[in-house]
Amino acid sequence: MGFQTPLYELSEYLKWTTNGKIQLPDFQRGYKWEDERIRQLLVTILRGHPLGVVMLLRTGNDQIRFKPRPVEGVTLQPGVAADLLLLDGQQRLTSLTQALTGGGVVATEDSRGKKMTRRYYVDMKTALLGEDRIDDAVVSVPGDGVVRSNFGKDVDLDLSDADKERAEGYFPVRLLFAGAETVTWLFAMEDKDLASQFHASIVQPAGTYNIPAIELDTATSKSAVATVFEKVNTGGLSLNVFELLTATFAGDKAYYDEHGEDFRLNDDWRETQLKFAGYPALSAVENTDFLQAVTMLTTLQRNRADSSERPPAVSAKREDVLKLELTDYLVPRQVVGSFSGSGKLGTSGSAAPTWTSWGRFQAIASWGRTVLYSMR
Repeated sequence: MGFQTPLYELSEYLKWTTNGKIQLPDFQRGYKWEDERIRQLLVTILRGHPLGVVMLLRTGNDQIRFKPRPVEGVTLQPGVAADLLLLDGQQRLTSLTQALTGGGVVATEDSRGKKMTRRYYVDMKTALLGEDRIDDAVVSVPGDGVVRSNFGKDVDLDLSDADKERAEGYFPVRLLFAGAETVTWLFAMEDKDLASQFHASIVQPAGTYNIPAIELDTATSKSAVATVFEKVNTGGLSLNVFELLTATFAGDKAYYDEHGEDFRLNDDWRETQLKFAGYPALSAVENTDFLQAVTMLTTLQRNRADSSERPPAVSAKREDVLKLELTDYLVPRQVVGSFSGSGKLGTSGSAAPTWTSWGRFQAIASWGRTVLYSMR
């Protein structure tokens, strides 16, 4: 595994997320950042302070074919290929893409988790008072640009169109990197001195804002991606092998060419659970347990087929699970389809309310014996 540490301007990241050069691997969870975190992110940029590193994985790796998807809020034409997959920095770049491009409307939530849309503005006069006033200058308003009070009856601030924005002296951050459109908006203001000062002191410095990246090369393995992702993604939930393989299997070109659609591991697992429901010994088996069982069977077959002095080990370690190909998964998976939906599968009675690791091991081992018998 090799990597580079390039420094890209924020304007480049925005161009790449909106044109599809940067996309998300399918295992990344959905966008979920609160309104205040987004506002503070914008404050950080306008102050010129660092916001941290983003981690990118270059595509074209024969070992990894993660299914890509656009950054949330971006619509791409079908078939747009990603050059880089965003491993760390999803929340930050998604927030910035939604706030700083297009209409500037961000789908977010408040501190209580209530869904809402917001736009972000800079009070121009306040921003020019100095760096320590930037926090006061950056404001969040409803997605329609109108701030209301008294249960919506009174309008306190109306920024619903460009003329009203200029009249109130609030610069929309969606135009911070809009080039000629930014200049047009500013110099349509009556107060030309304010527009000129704001452009020189706020807009121009923001235009050169840089974000460092760690860019993993095409020799990176799936297990390395998993390890790196978990090390750097301290603010998110832990990533398991099931989620990584979900993205890998969805990107399997041979399956798509044959069936005309991507393989969806989540959907397949739900079907497997329904099949297992009639077997008390298997009812509590989790998706990662199932993948371990498949891996054990796959490595056992490879071991038996190898006539060398040192055949590959029979194993279900994490790195072995991550080496599974979709074809490896589908062979024992087909046996599940033959289950009738009832039976004890080598156990008696009902599943215990709380399963130990040993109990799950016994269950998948019992299932494994059934699969091996069926494959003879």
